[in-house]
Amino acid sequence: MKKIHAINTLLAMGAFALSAQAQDMFAPAATTTAPAATSSSETNFDVLRGNAYAAGSYGNMAAAFVVSDYLAWPHLMGGNKFLYIEPTDKSGTAAVPVGANTLFMNLQNGVGGALGVTTIGIASTDKFGASISIGKNKFYGTVENTATAGTVTTTTTSSETLTYQGDVLGANFSMPLSGNAISASLQWITDTNEMSQKGGNTQDFYDILAQVNFSNFPSAKGLVWSAGLAFDRYNTTTDSTYDSTFVTGTTPTTVTKTQTVIDTSSLSQIRATLSLGYKALSNGNARVLIGLDNTLAYTMWDDITNARKSKSDLVLFIAPNLVGEYAFNENWLAFAGARHAIQAFGYGTTTILQAGVSEKTSIYSYVTKPTTATIGTRFQRKGFAAEAALSDAVFSDGPSTIFQGTNVLATFGAFLYF
Repeated sequence: MKKIHAINTLLAMGAFALSAQAQDMFAPAATTTAPAATSSSETNFDVLRGNAYAAGSYGNMAAAFVVSDYLAWPHLMGGNKFLYIEPTDKSGTAAVPVGANTLFMNLQNGVGGALGVTTIGIASTDKFGASISIGKNKFYGTVENTATAGTVTTTTTSSETLTYQGDVLGANFSMPLSGNAISASLQWITDTNEMSQKGGNTQDFYDILAQVNFSNFPSAKGLVWSAGLAFDRYNTTTDSTYDSTFVTGTTPTTVTKTQTVIDTSSLSQIRATLSLGYKALSNGNARVLIGLDNTLAYTMWDDITNARKSKSDLVLFIAPNLVGEYAFNENWLAFAGARHAIQAFGYGTTTILQAGVSEKTSIYSYVTKPTTATIGTRFQRKGFAAEAALSDAVFSDGPSTIFQGTNVLATFGAFLYF
């Protein structure tokens, strides 16, 4: 209950600040992530932000970096000292200088939310950053069966491995490169509970994701862009082992065989991305950003014997976004954004085999997804900042929702800077 009252107080203060007349702004961007002191009429929007801000900026490349960006580009952690806790997402991140380098750690939940994932990394300022992520939910077991027939006792031992949803192992690397920056990552994720038995069924349910990204953000002035390429292999197959006996003359022979069953969801995908962000309007205490995210994806589903001969599609998504920010004074900022995705082009073919008949279908599509919009606020003072993105309930159910303490925050996080 005390936590609810504290959040209500923060939001009430924010509402009051939004009605106040704008005062002097704080200083331009400093080399640290902490908010700059009040010494200029220019607002520093580009300090490190929380993931609530990401919800409002929709990943616009011209917007300030958020904690998840620092984890994706780990060399950005170099030289930083902060703690960030986000209770709505159940995650936390800390960066601590050690000698000439910076060590950092992130704790959060993985796929499905039932398994914690630990990320640890090291960054050298303006040189490189690297991290590994691990979250394990795996069990190994053996079963011993002893059977007695007359005077003969036979013992057999079998083993099995259980890997549960969310089990993950990943690595990430980034570095600046001639005014630009490059990053590469690799993840092995178990998306569905998986069981393997020696001498029985062996399931392979995994998702391997490899990505590389290149961006001009270190030196960009107006237009900020990021180009990337990703390969995703989603595998859901089961290998069944069985004994097959045949007779040659009067001699029986037993052969162990394996049959592979491929689930219809097994696929491989290649994605090319290009994200753009532009600072279209700005003054001492406000700015407007325009962005466009583009993704071209080619997906190939696995062939299935006597069921599916081939299936593939090529899809182009473009997603425009608009972001606005305003500083009411040195302590309070407001941010808002809107976005929707457009499937500008889609072409897919599927060939199905049924009782010796081959049927091929081709589909062209154009789809505009619904528009979403988010608004949030940031409170900051020396050594501390908190950000919150408001939920749809605040607007659909009215402002009284703020003081009822329920369904208020879509995202909330707080910083300690050092």
